[in-house]
Amino acid sequence: MYKYLLIIVFVILCVACNNGHSNAPFSADVYSTGCSWSSSSIQPKGDSVVNYYDIPESIYVHNIGENSIEVKHLAWFNCCDTLHSKLDIGKNTITIIERVKGGSKCDCICPMTTIATFEGIEYGNYTIEIKSNDNSNRKVKLNFTATIDTLITF
Repeated sequence: MYKYLLIIVFVILCVACNNGHSNAPFSADVYSTGCSWSSSSIQPKGDSVVNYYDIPESIYVHNIGENSIEVKHLAWFNCCDTLHSKLDIGKNTITIIERVKGGSKCDCICPMTTIATFEGIEYGNYTIEIKSNDNSNRKVKLNFTATIDTLITF
């Protein structure tokens, strides 16, 4: 009797400790490019660039296959910084957490891109939130579809 009661309490505690974080029913991966001047990292839609420094911070979301989405966040950081990223996935919220770790400060800036891919994701409405330790948090609401191809600039 006590054995079953302990099992039930354990299951309830495990569910309660989830805190809105789920083991997403899709696979996800995230990485950061570091300082990158390649045109595909800076200008995700392949547009020609006249002056790289004129490119604003942006989020680019596009379909990369059946039920597969790629999210790119381009932002400018000090050249000596390193960008580390991780994901936190809720029911209809995807949070990309960027942490800038710097060494000595250089007298330069460069573009760094965080790229997150999601395979097997259900199409529908999602909130994408980008949190950074420099407090430049961004939040956008998007409808993921089979034809999504959206560029949002800040």
